[in-house]
Amino acid sequence: MKQNFTRNLYDENEKIWHSNKSGTFYSHIRNNTISKELYLILMSEIYKYVLRNPINQAAACINIPNHVNRNAMLRYILKHSTEELGHEQMIVRDLKSINILDMSKLEEPALPATEALIGYLESVPHRYGATARLGYSFWAEDAYDHIREVTTKIRGDLSLNDSNMTFFVAHEKIDKHHSAQVVDAINQFCVTPEDRAQILTVARTTLYLTGKMLDGVAENYLSAA
Repeated sequence: MKQNFTRNLYDENEKIWHSNKSGTFYSHIRNNTISKELYLILMSEIYKYVLRNPINQAAACINIPNHVNRNAMLRYILKHSTEELGHEQMIVRDLKSINILDMSKLEEPALPATEALIGYLESVPHRYGATARLGYSFWAEDAYDHIREVTTKIRGDLSLNDSNMTFFVAHEKIDKHHSAQVVDAINQFCVTPEDRAQILTVARTTLYLTGKMLDGVAENYLSAA
Protein backbone atom coordinates (compact mmCIF):
# COMPACT_ATOMS: atom_id res chain seq x y z
CA MET A 1 0.00 0.00 0.00
CA LYS A 2 2.78 2.45 0.96
CA GLN A 3 4.73 1.84 -2.23
CA ASN A 4 1.55 2.06 -4.30
CA PHE A 5 0.71 5.45 -2.77
CA THR A 6 4.14 6.99 -3.41
CA ARG A 7 4.04 5.62 -6.98
CA ASN A 8 0.61 7.19 -7.52
CA LEU A 9 1.86 10.45 -6.03
CA TYR A 10 4.84 10.39 -8.36
CA ASP A 11 2.62 9.70 -11.38
CA GLU A 12 0.29 12.59 -10.49
CA ASN A 13 3.25 14.93 -10.17
CA GLU A 14 4.58 13.83 -13.55
CA LYS A 15 1.26 14.80 -15.15
CA ILE A 16 1.39 18.28 -13.64
CA TRP A 17 5.02 18.76 -14.65
CA HIS A 18 4.02 17.83 -18.20
CA SER A 19 1.34 20.52 -18.11
CA ASN A 20 3.70 23.08 -16.56
CA LYS A 21 6.23 22.47 -19.32
CA SER A 22 3.68 23.41 -21.95
CA GLY A 23 3.23 26.85 -20.37
CA THR A 24 4.55 30.28 -21.24
CA PHE A 25 7.81 30.05 -19.32
CA TYR A 26 9.08 26.80 -20.80
CA SER A 27 7.90 27.82 -24.26
CA HIS A 28 9.80 31.09 -24.00
CA ILE A 29 13.09 29.63 -22.85
CA ARG A 30 13.00 26.93 -25.53
CA ASN A 31 12.65 29.51 -28.27
CA ASN A 32 14.65 32.44 -26.93
CA THR A 33 17.92 33.25 -25.25
CA ILE A 34 17.57 33.73 -21.51
CA SER A 35 18.60 37.29 -20.70
CA LYS A 36 19.99 38.56 -17.42
CA GLU A 37 16.76 40.50 -16.97
CA LEU A 38 14.65 37.33 -17.16
CA TYR A 39 17.07 35.49 -14.90
CA LEU A 40 16.83 38.27 -12.30
CA ILE A 41 13.02 38.13 -12.31
CA LEU A 42 13.07 34.34 -11.98
CA MET A 43 15.53 34.30 -9.09
CA SER A 44 13.75 37.18 -7.36
CA GLU A 45 10.50 35.20 -7.28
CA ILE A 46 12.27 32.04 -6.12
CA TYR A 47 13.95 34.11 -3.39
CA LYS A 48 10.57 35.27 -2.09
CA TYR A 49 9.13 31.82 -1.49
CA VAL A 50 12.40 30.17 -0.43
CA LEU A 51 12.73 32.85 2.25
CA ARG A 52 9.42 31.66 3.75
CA ASN A 53 9.97 27.91 3.46
CA PRO A 54 11.67 27.37 6.83
CA ILE A 55 8.83 29.29 8.46
CA ASN A 56 5.94 27.41 6.90
CA GLN A 57 7.82 24.15 7.47
CA ALA A 58 8.26 24.91 11.18
CA ALA A 59 4.61 26.00 11.42
CA ALA A 60 3.60 22.43 10.68
CA CYS A 61 4.50 21.68 14.32
CA ILE A 62 1.28 23.34 15.46
CA ASN A 63 -1.00 20.68 14.00
CA ILE A 64 0.30 17.13 14.27
CA PRO A 65 -2.43 14.47 13.91
CA ASN A 66 -3.14 12.42 17.02
CA HIS A 67 -2.38 9.12 15.30
CA VAL A 68 1.18 10.20 14.49
CA ASN A 69 4.20 9.73 16.79
CA ARG A 70 4.41 13.34 17.92
CA ASN A 71 8.04 13.42 18.99
CA ALA A 72 9.25 11.70 15.82
CA MET A 73 7.24 14.12 13.66
CA LEU A 74 8.54 17.13 15.60
CA ARG A 75 12.13 15.98 15.15
CA TYR A 76 11.60 15.55 11.41
CA ILE A 77 9.90 18.95 10.96
CA LEU A 78 12.36 20.98 13.01
CA LYS A 79 15.44 19.29 11.55
CA HIS A 80 14.25 19.86 8.01
CA SER A 81 13.17 23.43 8.76
CA THR A 82 16.59 24.23 10.21
CA GLU A 83 18.29 22.80 7.15
CA GLU A 84 16.27 25.18 4.95
CA LEU A 85 17.47 28.30 6.78
CA GLY A 86 19.54 30.76 4.77
CA HIS A 87 19.09 29.15 1.36
CA GLU A 88 17.84 32.47 -0.03
CA GLN A 89 21.31 33.88 0.61
CA MET A 90 22.67 31.56 -2.07
CA ILE A 91 20.49 33.45 -4.52
CA VAL A 92 21.89 36.77 -3.30
CA ARG A 93 25.45 35.51 -3.79
CA ASP A 94 24.69 34.05 -7.21
CA LEU A 95 23.17 37.28 -8.51
CA LYS A 96 26.00 39.32 -7.01
CA SER A 97 28.57 37.08 -8.68
CA ILE A 98 27.35 38.17 -12.13
CA ASN A 99 26.71 41.80 -11.13
CA ILE A 100 22.93 41.79 -11.39
CA LEU A 101 21.98 41.80 -7.71
CA ASP A 102 19.15 44.27 -7.08
CA MET A 103 17.89 43.97 -3.51
CA SER A 104 14.93 46.21 -4.29
CA LYS A 105 13.78 43.58 -6.81
CA LEU A 106 14.09 40.84 -4.22
CA GLU A 107 12.21 42.88 -1.63
CA GLU A 108 9.34 44.14 -3.78
CA PRO A 109 5.93 42.39 -3.59
CA ALA A 110 5.79 38.96 -5.15
CA LEU A 111 4.03 38.38 -8.44
CA PRO A 112 0.45 37.07 -8.00
CA ALA A 113 1.16 33.36 -8.51
CA THR A 114 4.20 33.50 -6.23
CA GLU A 115 2.11 35.23 -3.58
CA ALA A 116 -0.53 32.52 -3.98
CA LEU A 117 2.07 29.78 -3.56
CA ILE A 118 3.50 31.43 -0.43
CA GLY A 119 0.05 31.95 1.06
CA TYR A 120 -1.10 28.43 0.29
CA LEU A 121 1.98 26.86 1.88
CA GLU A 122 1.44 28.96 4.98
CA SER A 123 -2.20 27.82 5.17
CA VAL A 124 -1.46 24.10 4.91
CA PRO A 125 -0.47 23.45 8.57
CA HIS A 126 -3.61 25.21 9.80
CA ARG A 127 -6.02 23.62 7.33
CA TYR A 128 -4.63 20.10 6.98
CA GLY A 129 -1.82 19.52 9.49
CA ALA A 130 1.81 18.53 9.51
CA THR A 131 1.59 15.40 7.41
CA ALA A 132 -0.10 17.19 4.50
CA ARG A 133 2.88 19.48 3.90
CA LEU A 134 4.88 16.42 2.90
CA GLY A 135 2.98 16.62 -0.39
CA TYR A 136 4.95 19.77 -1.23
CA SER A 137 8.23 18.34 0.00
CA PHE A 138 7.72 15.16 -2.04
CA TRP A 139 8.03 16.90 -5.39
CA ALA A 140 10.06 19.96 -4.35
CA GLU A 141 12.94 17.81 -3.09
CA ASP A 142 12.89 15.76 -6.28
CA ALA A 143 12.43 18.36 -9.01
CA TYR A 144 15.86 18.51 -10.58
CA ASP A 145 15.22 16.18 -13.49
CA HIS A 146 12.38 18.53 -14.44
CA ILE A 147 14.18 21.84 -13.98
CA ARG A 148 17.45 20.68 -15.50
CA GLU A 149 16.23 21.94 -18.86
CA VAL A 150 15.94 25.40 -17.27
CA THR A 151 19.24 25.34 -15.39
CA THR A 152 21.13 24.02 -18.43
CA LYS A 153 19.68 26.81 -20.58
CA ILE A 154 20.56 29.45 -17.97
CA ARG A 155 24.09 28.11 -17.68
CA GLY A 156 24.62 28.12 -21.43
CA ASP A 157 22.89 31.37 -22.35
CA LEU A 158 24.52 33.39 -19.56
CA SER A 159 27.88 31.56 -19.63
CA LEU A 160 27.68 30.66 -15.94
CA ASN A 161 29.65 28.11 -13.97
CA ASP A 162 28.97 26.29 -10.72
CA SER A 163 30.24 29.20 -8.63
CA ASN A 164 27.56 31.43 -10.20
CA MET A 165 24.78 28.89 -9.64
CA THR A 166 25.31 27.73 -6.07
CA PHE A 167 21.59 27.77 -5.29
CA PHE A 168 20.83 25.18 -7.94
CA VAL A 169 24.08 23.20 -7.66
CA ALA A 170 23.97 22.90 -3.87
CA HIS A 171 20.26 22.09 -3.81
CA GLU A 172 20.59 19.31 -6.32
CA LYS A 173 23.09 17.60 -4.02
CA ILE A 174 21.24 18.35 -0.78
CA ASP A 175 17.81 17.44 -2.08
CA LYS A 176 18.77 13.96 -3.22
CA HIS A 177 19.22 13.12 0.45
CA HIS A 178 16.13 15.08 1.49
CA SER A 179 13.99 13.31 -1.11
CA ALA A 180 14.69 9.91 0.42
CA GLN A 181 13.89 11.33 3.85
CA VAL A 182 10.55 12.66 2.62
CA VAL A 183 9.54 9.27 1.22
CA ASP A 184 10.50 7.66 4.54
CA ALA A 185 8.45 10.29 6.41
CA ILE A 186 5.40 9.70 4.21
CA ASN A 187 5.66 5.96 4.79
CA GLN A 188 6.07 6.47 8.54
CA PHE A 189 3.56 9.21 9.28
CA CYS A 190 0.89 9.13 6.56
CA VAL A 191 -1.07 6.01 7.34
CA THR A 192 -4.74 6.93 6.92
CA PRO A 193 -6.74 7.51 3.72
CA GLU A 194 -7.29 11.11 4.88
CA ASP A 195 -3.53 11.66 5.28
CA ARG A 196 -2.91 10.44 1.76
CA ALA A 197 -5.73 12.46 0.25
CA GLN A 198 -4.38 15.62 1.87
CA ILE A 199 -0.83 14.94 0.72
CA LEU A 200 -2.08 14.46 -2.82
CA THR A 201 -4.06 17.71 -2.65
CA VAL A 202 -1.07 19.68 -1.39
CA ALA A 203 1.27 18.13 -3.96
CA ARG A 204 -1.08 18.91 -6.85
CA THR A 205 -1.84 22.44 -5.69
CA THR A 206 1.72 23.53 -4.93
CA LEU A 207 3.13 22.10 -8.14
CA TYR A 208 0.34 23.71 -10.16
CA LEU A 209 1.02 27.07 -8.49
CA THR A 210 4.74 26.68 -9.15
CA GLY A 211 3.99 26.30 -12.84
CA LYS A 212 1.86 29.45 -12.68
CA MET A 213 4.68 31.24 -10.89
CA LEU A 214 7.08 30.37 -13.72
CA ASP A 215 4.55 31.53 -16.31
CA GLY A 216 4.10 34.74 -14.32
CA VAL A 217 7.85 35.33 -14.46
CA ALA A 218 7.84 35.01 -18.25
CA GLU A 219 4.74 37.18 -18.63
CA ASN A 220 6.22 39.89 -16.40
CA TYR A 221 9.41 39.87 -18.43
CA LEU A 222 7.64 39.98 -21.78
CA SER A 223 5.31 42.78 -20.70
CA ALA A 224 8.31 44.94 -19.83
CA ALA A 225 10.26 44.12 -22.99
